[in-house]
Amino acid sequence: MATRSARATTLEDRFDEIQTRFRKAGKELEKMQKRAEKNRRDFQKRAEKRVQQAQKDFRKISVVKKAEDFTNDVRKQIEKGRDDFMSRMPIASNSEVKKLERKVNALNRKVRALEKAAAN
Repeated sequence: MATRSARATTLEDRFDEIQTRFRKAGKELEKMQKRAEKNRRDFQKRAEKRVQQAQKDFRKISVVKKAEDFTNDVRKQIEKGRDDFMSRMPIASNSEVKKLERKVNALNRKVRALEKAAAN
């Protein structure tokens, strides 16, 4: 029986050792995950800074700068042309439509009031 007891103790010791190793491995895994997440954030920050710097450097190139200026000029001309076109069209502006809506709503309220008065 002493051997059974010794075997049980040995198995328990081994089981405890295995559990301890698993706990240590779990803690190490958590540390590695935290390190990996920190490294990912650091890498992302560095990459974003590099991209921003590359964009700044890219915009300094004369051809790119001229292309941006050209694009802005074209945009302005299109907007001006659209505004000129819309001003020539017999279309009410947004502010005019809102003003008319307010007048119609006021007239509707007056009509309802008159209908109530006539009903009494």
